[in-house]
Amino acid sequence: MKYILKTNNIAQFLFIVAILFVCLIAISGPLTTKAQTPIAQNEIEILWQTDGYVPPFYKGKPLYTSQSRMTFVAIPSFVGGNRNLNPKNFTYEWRSGTSVLEPNSGYGKNKLSLTGSIIARPMDVQATASTNNGLSSASKRIKISAYRPTVLIYENNPLYGIFFNNAITSEIKLSSDEIILSAFPYFMSNTKSALDYSWAMNANNVPANEGKSDITLRNTGGEGKAVVGVTVKNPSALLQSTDAKAVIDFATTRDSRF
Repeated sequence: MKYILKTNNIAQFLFIVAILFVCLIAISGPLTTKAQTPIAQNEIEILWQTDGYVPPFYKGKPLYTSQSRMTFVAIPSFVGGNRNLNPKNFTYEWRSGTSVLEPNSGYGKNKLSLTGSIIARPMDVQATASTNNGLSSASKRIKISAYRPTVLIYENNPLYGIFFNNAITSEIKLSSDEIILSAFPYFMSNTKSALDYSWAMNANNVPANEGKSDITLRNTGGEGKAVVGVTVKNPSALLQSTDAKAVIDFATTRDSRF
């Protein structure tokens, strides 16, 4: 009899605890694990661009070539007092490889300009941003590979303009009595008009088009093929030069592209 009473007491106690637990959930809502907010870390990004030329509608930015001018911008992301700190309120140390660039380092100097070497080598740059009290800092290093400049030849149609969607890299048939070819360099450190152009047909120079980025070819009768080439040089960076060739088939056919 005593055992039954004790069992009933325990059952009553557990029943009361269960009722209290249900009431607690009803008042405070379902039990959930509170997500912990991650601690913000100090970071720094380096943006870069070159002074190289690219044609209109080019998707991307000019690539780095030897002797091109590079501009770097350091953008630190430090959180202090629940607000982002101004990039100009940091002290910066710039490095090229392992060498500290003292004249380019200092308070508020988050920009760096360098000219690539004559030999095509990767550009190795590191930036370190520090707070004024020196208690917080962040570093970032980037290495940018060097590319060769290039030039592409496009048809310049009098009615439809330049066919930037179809570079002439091998052979093209003459679609009318004449064709205008335009040379567009990529990644050279100068404006298109400031570069030197030399055209040749079947390995013979065309003096009349010296210095011009366009050449006009006419079919004066007969059929045949000709190899047209263009060489582009940068007078401000003597080792920046490139060339391209195209084969023109003078067997005139009706233009079926339109």
